[in-house]
Amino acid sequence: MMIDSARALPYDYAMVGDNNLVPNEVAARVQTPTLVLTAEAAPATAKALVAIMPRAEMKTLRAPTYELSALEIAAAVLPFLS
Repeated sequence: MMIDSARALPYDYAMVGDNNLVPNEVAARVQTPTLVLTAEAAPATAKALVAIMPRAEMKTLRAPTYELSALEIAAAVLPFLS
């Protein structure tokens, strides 16, 4: 669950800062095709990230990834990798 991910927040904030959730300068330089997964209930950050990444696309899932099975996540990711 989300609580399990909380321990990573200090490292996330060390990379992107605590006042800017989308690291615009870094993301804009990424040239690798990127798939951004987002839950349909909260797509704002994902949309902002995809808007500045030159080769990114977004896939909206019915629920946050921590609520989905590995098969459901694979179904979203495998077409991107093909």
